[in-house]
Amino acid sequence: MALFAPSVCAVPISIDPLTAWRTGPASGHSAYLFGDLDYSYSDSHGPLFVGGNARLQDFRVGDDAPVDLVVKGTLEFQRGYVTGNLRNDAPSLDRVGVGSSLLPSGVSDADVATARAYYQSLSAFWADGDPVGNLSQTPWGAFSLTTVPGINVFTLNESAAPLVPYNRFDIFLDEDATVVINVRGDSLALHNLGFHINGRLVDEYQDPGAGLAQRIFFNFPDARELILGCIAPSGTCGGIGLPGHVLAPWADITAVNGQLIGELVANGLSDGGWSIDYGRFQLNGIPVPLPPTTALLLAGTLVWPLLPVRSRG
Repeated sequence: MALFAPSVCAVPISIDPLTAWRTGPASGHSAYLFGDLDYSYSDSHGPLFVGGNARLQDFRVGDDAPVDLVVKGTLEFQRGYVTGNLRNDAPSLDRVGVGSSLLPSGVSDADVATARAYYQSLSAFWADGDPVGNLSQTPWGAFSLTTVPGINVFTLNESAAPLVPYNRFDIFLDEDATVVINVRGDSLALHNLGFHINGRLVDEYQDPGAGLAQRIFFNFPDARELILGCIAPSGTCGGIGLPGHVLAPWADITAVNGQLIGELVANGLSDGGWSIDYGRFQLNGIPVPLPPTTALLLAGTLVWPLLPVRSRG
C-alpha cells in the first residue's frame, strides 16, 4: 500500500505520526499501560497510567514538576513519592509521599478498551507503510538508517536479521524527517546496542540526542514479549538506551536496565525481579510536540473520543 495512505481500521488514524501520537490519550506520559505494572528501584520523569494493577517499590513519579500516577486496578506501593496526584480507588500505601492529593482513578473499562483499540490500530497502520529511507548493515556489527525529509519507514525483521549481534545503531536524521522503525517478531530481546543520532551517542543529559528523539518511533506490531536490557554473569550482556518513543500495544515488556528517552505505550511492564544492584531502567518521557497547524490540516482530522485529562497535576 502507499505510504500511510488512508485505510479502514478500527480507529481512524491521522496520516502524520507526530499528530497521531500527540493527539492520542498516552501523549505526555512516560508510560501508558493497558495492563499491569510491577516495578522497583527506579523512577519515571513523567506521568504514569496503568489500566490494570500496579505494584511499586522504592519508586518515584515525577521530578520537579508535579505529575500524576493513575492506576485503575489495585495498587500496592511501598516506599516512594508521587509529585502530583495519586489516583486510585483504594491504594495500599506504605511510606509513600504524595505531593498533591489522593483521588479516585476516574477510569472506566471503556476508557482502557478504547485506548487499547486506538494504539493497536495505530501500530498495525504504521507496520503497513512502504519503506522510505536507506538501511544498511556493516560486517563489523552496525546498523545505519539514513533519512530523507518527510515520513521515513524502516522495517527490521528479527527472524531474518536479529539485532542482538549488532552493537551500534546509527540514525542519520534529516532536520525535516520523522522516523518509524518497525521491528517485527513476537518475542524480542534488545540489549548491548548503542544508538547514535547524527553521529553522537544518545544520552538524556546531552543534546542533541534527547531532543531529536522526539521524532523517532519504535513500533513493535507483533511483539507479545519484549525484553529491554539483560544481565549475564560474564558481563557480556548489558543495558540499552532507546532514543525515541516505543509503541508495543500487545507486549508485556521486561525492562531490566537502561533507559527510554521517550514515551512508552504497551500492554504491561515489569522489571523482571532484578534488584538495584544490577542497575535500573529509567522512564525518561519526552513529550512529542504538536506539528504546525498546516501539517494538521494536511494530515486530516483525527477522530478520537478524548478521555478526561487526569495525568497532569
